Amino acid sequence: MTIGQSMLGEFDQEMQNTRKVLERVPDDKWGWKPHEKSGTVGWLAGHIATLPGWTTMTINTEELDYAPVNGPSYQPPKIENRKDLLAVFDKEAAEARAALASASGPSADENQATAAGATN
Repeated sequence: MTIGQSMLGEFDQEMQNTRKVLERVPDDKWGWKPHEKSGTVGWLAGHIATLPGWTTMTINTEELDYAPVNGPSYQPPKIENRKDLLAVFDKEAAEARAALASASGPSADENQATAAGATN
């Protein structure tokens, strides 16, 4: 069993519970903010829905620069309602699960560099 495969049970449980929460985000409250300095419920839910994608990116890349000097920065998908939210989450969770299931060998133990506009 690889390190990635050993994490699949917990991953599946977390994704199932996360989806249950996202299923309950009401469309009619999409623009509501829990606090004036906070993002909207739609933005916050979208952030949670896209988190599995970072798993895929982490496993499949050696370096992540989310704001490269000579290129476009990370742009999250446009999510406008619960239907979009669940579609993005399901896609990213499935891709993350596949990446996790295939993670093995020395690369699973190597360090990864993360940067915002690195120039090296």
